[in-house]
Amino acid sequence: MGTKELGWSTARFSAVRFLALALSVSTVALALPARTAHADQKKSRDKIVEFNKQALLSYEAKDFETAKSLLTKALKEAKQAGLEDDKMTARTYLHLGAVYWVGFQDQAVALQNFALAKKIRPDIQLTPSIETADLKSVFDLAVAEPEPAPEPAPAPAKPATSARPQPRAAAPAAPQLISDGSGEPDLPGTMSAPLMCTVPSMVPPEKELSIRCALRPGLSAKVVQLHHRSPGVEAYQVLAMRKTAKGWYLATLPGHVMKAGNLQVYFDARDAGDNEIASNGQIDSPSVIEIRKKGVAKAESECPPDDPMCGIRRKKVADEYEAGLHRRREGAIWFGMGGGAGWGFSPAGNLEWESQIKVSAITTTTGMFHLLPEFGWMYSDTFALAVQARIEFIQQQQGTWQDPNAPGSASQLIIADWMRGEPTNKAFAMFGRAIWYTDLSESGNFQFSYSGDLGGGFIRFPVLPSNITNKNDPRHDDLSAVINSDGSTTYSPKPSAAIAKTDTRPVGPFLLGASVGLIYHLSRHFALSLEGRALTGLPAFGVLVEGGFSAQLAFGGTKGPAPTDEEGEGEGGGGPGPVNDAPPPPDSSSEEEE
Repeated sequence: MGTKELGWSTARFSAVRFLALALSVSTVALALPARTAHADQKKSRDKIVEFNKQALLSYEAKDFETAKSLLTKALKEAKQAGLEDDKMTARTYLHLGAVYWVGFQDQAVALQNFALAKKIRPDIQLTPSIETADLKSVFDLAVAEPEPAPEPAPAPAKPATSARPQPRAAAPAAPQLISDGSGEPDLPGTMSAPLMCTVPSMVPPEKELSIRCALRPGLSAKVVQLHHRSPGVEAYQVLAMRKTAKGWYLATLPGHVMKAGNLQVYFDARDAGDNEIASNGQIDSPSVIEIRKKGVAKAESECPPDDPMCGIRRKKVADEYEAGLHRRREGAIWFGMGGGAGWGFSPAGNLEWESQIKVSAITTTTGMFHLLPEFGWMYSDTFALAVQARIEFIQQQQGTWQDPNAPGSASQLIIADWMRGEPTNKAFAMFGRAIWYTDLSESGNFQFSYSGDLGGGFIRFPVLPSNITNKNDPRHDDLSAVINSDGSTTYSPKPSAAIAKTDTRPVGPFLLGASVGLIYHLSRHFALSLEGRALTGLPAFGVLVEGGFSAQLAFGGTKGPAPTDEEGEGEGGGGPGPVNDAPPPPDSSSEEEE
C-alpha cells in the first residue's frame, strides 16, 4: 500500500479548542507584547477621546468627582502612550482646569491645568459647550509657561549650627487617614502636632515623590514650604507646597533630585509677615529619606562620615523591608500544580498510529488540555531549579462514512480491522527548568519570571478522523468501489487512506523551550503563577506556544525578621512604613491631575 496525501482542516474543531487557542495566545501576548507604536498610540488616543466625552457628560450633570476621575485616567493614558504633546492631551488639561474651577473653586489648580493646555497648544480655546464668561475670565489669566521656581528662602535666624542630621524625637501617633475613593485621603480628624507631614523612610531612585502636609485648624499660613537637600548637595532648596481641594499642602519632588543616597527634608509654615507659625523638622534635625532600590544592600563605606545614624537607619529599613516580604526565600522548596493548553504547527508527515497514511502540514491545538505538576528549589532569592511534568490529554473520535449510492442511509463507522491496538489519547514529557525572578512591585511580592527548559518525551497534535459522505466528497478517492452482480456499485473506505480514529502527529522526543510569566506571592508559602512558553522538538519536528496557570505551595527557606504588628504576613506587601508624623496616602507617586 502506498502513502497518500490527505488535506486536513481544523474547521470542525470544538469551541473548547478555540478557547484553548485564545488562552495560549493571550498569555504569551501578556508577556511578549508586539504591538507597533503607531497602532498603540491610535488606540490610546481613541481612549483619551472617549474619556473626555464621558467627562463632559459628567460635567454637565455636575458630577465633578467623576469628571475629574475620567480626565485623570485620560492623562495617565496619554503619559503611558507617549502622547504628552498631543492636541487631545491639551484638551484634557483644559477640561480638567474647568472641573477644578467650576466644580471645586480651586483657582490655583485650574490655572495650572490651563497653563499646561496652552503650553501644548498656545492657540487653544475653551470648548464651546462649557464656555461661560466666568470660566473664560479665569482661563485668560493662565500663561503658557509656568512661572520660574522661587529662589531658596533664607534660613530662619538661628545660631549657626551644623546641618548634620540628628535623631528625631518620637512623633505623636496620627490617626489613620481615610480616602473617599477620589485618590486623596481625607484630612486627619485630630492633629497631634501643628504641622503633620507624610515622609517615607525609603523610596526608589529617579522617581517623583509627592509629600503631603496637614496644618492644624486655626493656624493661618500664607505659605507652607518643603526644604530639601539631595545627596551630595550642600544647600537646601525650597519648594512651595500648594493647597489641594481637601486642604492638604502638596509638593512633588521631581525624579532628577531623587538620587541614590540620603535625602534630607524639613517643613515650615509661615504667615503674611514671613514668621514661622509651625514646623516639622529643622535645618539641623531634618527627616531623612533613604533613596535606594528595595532589596539592594549598601556597603558600610557608603555611609557619610558626618552621619553616625546612617548604619542604624539602614539596618532598620532593611529589617522592615525583609519583614514585609511575602515571597519564598533562598532554600525554599515548592510543589506546584497547574494546567493549560497549547497551539502550534506540525509539518507534513505520517500519522503515528495509522502510519501508512501521510497528512499535510497542520496548525492546531495540542490535545484538550494538559496538567503541569512541578517540584522546585530556590537556589537563591532570584534563581530556582525545578522539575516539571507535562501530561497531555487527547479526545478520541471515531471516523464515519456513508454509501454514496444510498442517500439518506445511516452513517457507518470506519472500522480499522487492519490495525492493531488503539491510537494514543495521552502525551507525557518531563522538563528540567532554570528559572530567574525579578521584582515588578516595590513590595517585592509581585515578580516577573523567565526560564530555560530542557526535556524529553512527546507533545502530540491531534488529527481528526475521516468523515466521508458521498462520492462527490473531495476525498472520494478514499473509497474503494465494488461492482455488484446487479450492476450497482458499493463503496467502502480504503484501509490505506481513511483515518478511522483520532490520530496524532508527535513532536519530540528531545524538547527545548523558554518561558516568561508573572507570579504573585500571597504569602511565603503560597503563590499564583501565570506563564507562557514556546517549545520545539527533534527529530520529530514541531513548534508550539502554550499558556498555563498554577498554584504553588512552598516550605522552608531562609527567613527575614518577624513581621511587626502593623506588617503581619498576609496583610499585603506594603514594605516599610513612614517614620514621620502620618501614614502615607494611597497615592505617593504623584498628584492625580499630574
